Amino acid sequence: MAADRRRSYEIVAPFYEELARVLSLGRIGRAKLSQLEHFAPGASVLYAGVGSGEDARAAVEAGFDVTAIDLSPRMLGRLQARLGPRAAKATLCCEDFRSHAGGPYDAIALNFFLNVFDTLEVDRVLDHALERLGLLDSAHSLRLSEELERVRCPTLVIAAELDGFVPLDRARGLAEAIDGASFVSIEGAGHAVVVEQPQRVADLCLEFLNVVR
Repeated sequence: MAADRRRSYEIVAPFYEELARVLSLGRIGRAKLSQLEHFAPGASVLYAGVGSGEDARAAVEAGFDVTAIDLSPRMLGRLQARLGPRAAKATLCCEDFRSHAGGPYDAIALNFFLNVFDTLEVDRVLDHALERLGLLDSAHSLRLSEELERVRCPTLVIAAELDGFVPLDRARGLAEAIDGASFVSIEGAGHAVVVEQPQRVADLCLEFLNVVR
């Protein structure tokens, strides 16, 4: 199955980016490029499943320390050609992100990369990303306690019962680490809870705001 998926990926490599641009009316490209403003100057950024790399190229041009990973040699070849002489400023790796041992990185871009995994595998991929960021300890607990302890504003953490990306125990742990935070789980909802149950999310937010005003 994995081999079949990889072969299919190689077949679409030459026109993957153009197809994505047409189908999304350019939104995918704009979404990827909008991330750059959130990276600290000179940050080390890992692009997982980089594809032909319009976002990675922009990051290299902006002066970030870029590492780009993809399973497809053809995709990486397109990125290398697109970078030209600037390719020497980036590290290109043809490998499975889940076995990548580099880092820690300041940021990891998983742009539309998680879409290829099933729900169970997504959690493992996210755990590996957190490890590469240096945010996951040997017990697979997030190393964010110091940052979360500094949160002083009223906080509401809304979780979704069926969220495969952010499991309930992780969302609950986030709320518990923030002093005085409120935690609510929405039953029957998945990761796209704001799309699946927008009124419920809005009601919870308004109720919370009315209490903390």
